[in-house]
Amino acid sequence: MGFLGLFSGGSGLSEKAIAKQTKMATNQFAQPEMRREAMDRLVKDGTPAAIAGLLKRFTINATGEIADEEEKKWLEKTLVDLGEVSINPIREYIAREKNLTYPINALFELQSKDEVLSFLIGVLNSYGPEDHRSGELKLQIIYQIEEHDDGKFLSSLTPYLQDHDDDVRLAVLDIFDRARYKGFVNKETAALVAKELAPQVLDEEFSPRVQQRVAAFLCKAEWALPDNGKNELIPSLQGHYYLDKKRFVRELAPQARTDNK
Repeated sequence: MGFLGLFSGGSGLSEKAIAKQTKMATNQFAQPEMRREAMDRLVKDGTPAAIAGLLKRFTINATGEIADEEEKKWLEKTLVDLGEVSINPIREYIAREKNLTYPINALFELQSKDEVLSFLIGVLNSYGPEDHRSGELKLQIIYQIEEHDDGKFLSSLTPYLQDHDDDVRLAVLDIFDRARYKGFVNKETAALVAKELAPQVLDEEFSPRVQQRVAAFLCKAEWALPDNGKNELIPSLQGHYYLDKKRFVRELAPQARTDNK
């Protein structure tokens, strides 16, 4: 249990009082000291309901960028100091809200890395690659997974190479590129990645910027594509790349590229 957790829980705020203090704590136009006073009362209460109210502070950006960041950093540390009682409210917040960086940071302080990463992957998968409205949220979670993972959970990101959002696709592609340099990608994961990427250089339905980035990545990584019956790259890539007999994406020599234009 954290330091604050030893002394909290005694004020007994009612549901109505918690709602009132939460409203003040999330008033982006209030004076910082007024928000802080409301948050202090919620901290003193220390119940899961009060902590859930505290967490809502992360959903707003207060006027004054420096003060806003200081409050959020203070709240992140305070959640850690409250101890185990913070864990479930934080996890519930992450599962339903969109501003996740500070709460996730706190959760990593309260639980083991593997516990948090498993939970984050579960949240990510609750949206899935087909969800077209949660791109920014998925990016927040994906970057947190990359920051804390040493390759153990990397394969869980492979479905998001086919995400509905091109920005998510490319972010995950960059993560695998960095992981490859760090030696985190084993043969099994490389094969999974190549399988997910194959349609993006063999079929026409994907955006040109994705197709170009995927072709460049596969050429650099030298990961063979699975045999799906298609033996040529899409026409828009053929002026710069080709698929060899072993199904590696290769770059054409400069003169050959000129001749193909």
